[in-house]
Amino acid sequence: MTPLMTTQDTTPAAGAGVVMSALPAWDAPTPGGSWAPAVDSLTDEELTARIGEVEQQIRQARMEQLRLIAEADRRR
Repeated sequence: MTPLMTTQDTTPAAGAGVVMSALPAWDAPTPGGSWAPAVDSLTDEELTARIGEVEQQIRQARMEQLRLIAEADRRR
């Protein structure tokens, strides 16, 4: 393991000096195997399209938020 992926336990308790993984348990490789990819890789075109979709959803959500704020102001 690289130094960034390990920590040194120097507490005076039992097991002091044991090198432990700094990765959370859910991110550790399976015994005897390697990590399974969390997601499939996307092409540049797929990634660009997905980013565009997310940006459009954000714009729609902001417009809805502004509409609701304006409606609340009118009701005051």
